[in-house]
Amino acid sequence: MEPNVTTLLSILQRLEFWVVSKKMAERERSCSSYLVVLKKFVHKVTHENCKQTEKALPHLGHYLATLIPRTTDSNLTIRQTAIENVQAVLCMC
Repeated sequence: MEPNVTTLLSILQRLEFWVVSKKMAERERSCSSYLVVLKKFVHKVTHENCKQTEKALPHLGHYLATLIPRTTDSNLTIRQTAIENVQAVLCMC
């Protein structure tokens, strides 16, 4: 299956519910999963020369607005992972 932005955004939307969860364990796991998905997507696109039809990441602000509050989370692991997620999303632009 060819990686494309539409599929990526679909997966990220599914994770969003848990990224904003009140339960720390759910936030931690979802932020880690979010990062894995982003890294795998970037790796596949760059190393397997998959052509993308989209010129930019649609609804970038929405995804950043979901992640940025996690950068002030009470849990250090969540904060660090959220910062890495924000960096990965911005690098995709």
